[in-house]
Amino acid sequence: MIRYVNELKEKIELKLIPNKTNEQVLKEYFKYFDLESLGLCNLQNFIKTNERLGLVYKKSTDLEKIFNYFDKDKDGYINYKNFSREIFSMFNPNKNIQPINFISILINKLNEKNGNLAFIKLIKSFNIIDYNNTKKLTIDDFLKVLNECHLNFNSFEMQYLFQEYDLFINGVVLYYKIIEILINNYWNERRYSFSQDFYNYLTEDGNKNVSFNDLRNFFINNSNDDMEKQFYSDFFDCYKFITFSNNNNYISLNDIIFIC
Repeated sequence: MIRYVNELKEKIELKLIPNKTNEQVLKEYFKYFDLESLGLCNLQNFIKTNERLGLVYKKSTDLEKIFNYFDKDKDGYINYKNFSREIFSMFNPNKNIQPINFISILINKLNEKNGNLAFIKLIKSFNIIDYNNTKKLTIDDFLKVLNECHLNFNSFEMQYLFQEYDLFINGVVLYYKIIEILINNYWNERRYSFSQDFYNYLTEDGNKNVSFNDLRNFFINNSNDDMEKQFYSDFFDCYKFITFSNNNNYISLNDIIFIC
């Protein structure tokens, strides 16, 4: 996908047209085959437009996979105006639009599956398959976990992972780094302030050694229903498995920030 986007951008930049942006130039190429001016493009016209731009692939299925990726509604058409806008916002750090990466795609998929609960299920699945606690998985095992959690990534979405060299090294996925990023993604000042107050409450008797299990029991015992208790129980078990593999039974303020 990255190679295609970069090649497409290069082709457009060679088609210099006065007073037109690159995005407008690309839309003009699609519009050439849009005889009914619907702003839509089917697979056949998508291939024709790319060929007219000089993008020809040996395998006809390559462009078909790219088309299917951008066919968000899976109705056999793409809105080429939206397509053109998205193309020139991808992999461009100078844009205000957040660039697409593996983590952003994963967060969107988790949110679609009920956010926190989906995140907990993902952690538990990692824990089960990585029974030796190596904090890394082969790509096959990693994909197995994603599929079990119904977080299905197509081949083009997976390309974003392969480009993240701090997450994917020599065919191995450092999944613990992905979990750390996901946890940090929700960190904010309000949460820090709450965590600081809560930590002070737990240590008001002068004891600075806060037991992880005591903290876990505190949340479970103060939950309103069985579902909420199960949620906290699962979350703390997952978090303890990942963070306290060194058998440390105590937690710090930073640990509480992560948990809360």
